[in-house]
Amino acid sequence: MHRARHIFKEMKQFELLGWEYKIEASFLEIYNEKIINLLDSEPKTHEIRMVDSRSHDLYISNLQIREIHNAEELHECLRIAQCNRTVAETRSNEQSSRSHSIIKIKLIGTNSTKQERSIGNLNLVDLAGTDRISLKSEEAVRITETKNINKSLANLGNVILALSKKQQHIPYRNSKLTYVLMPFFGNNSKTVMLVNIAPLLESYNESLNSLKFASEQVKNCKTGNVK
Repeated sequence: MHRARHIFKEMKQFELLGWEYKIEASFLEIYNEKIINLLDSEPKTHEIRMVDSRSHDLYISNLQIREIHNAEELHECLRIAQCNRTVAETRSNEQSSRSHSIIKIKLIGTNSTKQERSIGNLNLVDLAGTDRISLKSEEAVRITETKNINKSLANLGNVILALSKKQQHIPYRNSKLTYVLMPFFGNNSKTVMLVNIAPLLESYNESLNSLKFASEQVKNCKTGNVK
């Protein structure tokens, strides 16, 4: 809630300089390679499409865009999205996230005096954690979820590796997750990744893998020049 209020506090400061702002937000999850709108109870088909052939920007069809007027409204949307997100009990967690959650907040500023327009995007991404598959103890639906989670995270690792090696082809389209995240890498964007680990001894191997992923792949990745 504090971070949401900070956005609107900064907007007030820029309004004193002649700027007017509008905030638009969308809330989605990627579950078993399907995009789901977290603010819409009616299931719809969502496709990822490029804005145009000259741009790296994209949009998602049939995705609800909500205009946000204050911090309380943004916080309420975040609460609803979190409640609607797919979770389930697993061997490691009673409330394990079974999907990747992506919140896109767009700030559109206009200054009529200077005849200028500025657009900024804040993207909050909560990735589902990796997990081991136990064919004996896990239900079939949990196995499918785990396979899709691990596959998409592996594809994310491949994208980061390709970026760090400055390869000509970046495999963004190998999963819904990396395809949706494509505009967040390179160009004028700046990406920060926080890695969560568990202090328990039984989680040692997964924690070690997470730390290696962060230090050996993510840390050494250069996504582009920030202007």
